[in-house]
Amino acid sequence: GPLYTHQLAERAKEELGNQKGNELITMQDPTSADYYFSFWPVSGGGNLLGYLAIRRSGVEMDEFDRLTVDLARNICSIQFIKQKLVLDAKEQAKDSFISKLLTEKIDNEESIIQYANLFQWDLFSRHRLAVLSIELDVSEMEGSNLLEQQTKKTLVWDSIKSHLSELDRTFISASHDEKFVLLVSTEMEGNKPKKFWATLFESIQRWVAKGSIECKVLMGIGSETENIQDYYVSYQQAVQALNIVSSRFENTGYSLFKDLGSYTILHHLGHSTAIDLFVKSQLGPLIKYSEGKNIDLFNTLHVFLQNNGNVKGTAEELYIHRSSLIY
Repeated sequence: GPLYTHQLAERAKEELGNQKGNELITMQDPTSADYYFSFWPVSGGGNLLGYLAIRRSGVEMDEFDRLTVDLARNICSIQFIKQKLVLDAKEQAKDSFISKLLTEKIDNEESIIQYANLFQWDLFSRHRLAVLSIELDVSEMEGSNLLEQQTKKTLVWDSIKSHLSELDRTFISASHDEKFVLLVSTEMEGNKPKKFWATLFESIQRWVAKGSIECKVLMGIGSETENIQDYYVSYQQAVQALNIVSSRFENTGYSLFKDLGSYTILHHLGHSTAIDLFVKSQLGPLIKYSEGKNIDLFNTLHVFLQNNGNVKGTAEELYIHRSSLIY
């Protein structure tokens, strides 16, 4: 039943990280003391693909039973490889789609929309992008090369993706530019985005802590999208937020770009993209409001700051009434 499947899957996950695991693994049936499960690793191409589980009593296995198990393992191996090839192809197609979406200038918007529709993703609804980094513990890095370290990070990311899929199938996870990316519909946030992302980050930390690879996860979160072009902006904001979290707020572990304020520009003063994103996020509303009106709120702010926040001095310099300045 589902209970067996879940418990066996959890046991198999534990064994995946156990390099000293036995060829034959046994587990007591939680509902009957007279039975137990035996499960054997299923391999293919030198990789562990999964496990074959059989429920049986304590009767010894004869030669026919062992041949049957070997045949079943071979069949499972072929089926697992087929499934893995299909999943890998889907992941590659999804990563390719995300790479086309997260570019400053989208070449073929129609093809992106068609691909999104294929996977039932509504790109025109509001989303928010998050970028995650997986930092291996020193113990995991000792004696291993860069390829092995990247493999460990990928295993952690695969585990996170699996849990995210179980939590909600609308999550879109992908790899882009050697970074781990997560797209989430803002409908899931409700009217409390901070609480939603705090809860999600806590869940990710909990999943990672249960794994066999010692590491920590950091996360930066961009602003919500309003159109297809905004996905690139949200991604860049998430990357910047992640950089600032990594250098200044590592203990917190995550942050929304909009909550970092001036950190986003002070951290990258020489980076034009950072400045553009800051202006759009922080000063954009002032500039947009002033357009087409006989008012320049950007200049008002400039004079206000030049007067060190003194309302009287600012009003006099702008030749307007004090109450008008406050309004």
